[in-house]
Amino acid sequence: LRASLASEISSVREQLQDDWGRTSRRSLAESETLQGQVERYRKDLARVEEQLQDVERVASRSTTAAEDLKAALGSCAKQAELEDLRDQLLRETRSLQVQEVEKTQ
Repeated sequence: LRASLASEISSVREQLQDDWGRTSRRSLAESETLQGQVERYRKDLARVEEQLQDVERVASRSTTAAEDLKAALGSCAKQAELEDLRDQLLRETRSLQVQEVEKTQ
């Protein structure tokens, strides 16, 4: 009976050791796979961050250009307004000159 139990214990021990070895190897392989995935994700993240920085630079330049354009348009509008005022002043001046000439005649 003792020999049979010892044999059974030995067999179970070997089976457990084999199972542990397979589990350890599988865990190691899964760990290496996960490490590879993590590394790929890090590279992808770095690439996306670079693209984001590019987009931010373009957006900044576009914003600056839009502000410059807005200022230029504002300047053009002021210039047009000044020209309108000048034309109005010239018309009024001519009208006054005509009235003065008419008064003197």
